[in-house]
Amino acid sequence: MRSAWMVVVVMAACTQSQPEPSRNRSVHAAQLQVTQLASAARQWMAENPGKGCPASISDLDEYKNENGAAPDPWGAPLRWACGADLPKGATDVAFWSLGPDGVDGTSDDVHSW
Repeated sequence: MRSAWMVVVVMAACTQSQPEPSRNRSVHAAQLQVTQLASAARQWMAENPGKGCPASISDLDEYKNENGAAPDPWGAPLRWACGADLPKGATDVAFWSLGPDGVDGTSDDVHSW
């Protein structure tokens, strides 16, 4: 009888949910994306003084390692703002992913600032 209880305890421990490693990889990938774009935008602004902000993310292609604006790891387009449209806490340019929940302004958003 004792060994039957041990089997039940071991099975219960093995079936408890674990944090999803792919979610952590996705958050890390999104953080790399927004950081790379912010760096590219800062380079663009340094080489284009007086022009303000880039007109689109594609203006940053020559400053990035890859072309085009890839979606975030959850398939949504990255958000960005510059100038007067900056979110609170951002200083010059801001890029962000809406994170796994796809909702702007929640705690799982991934920011460049």
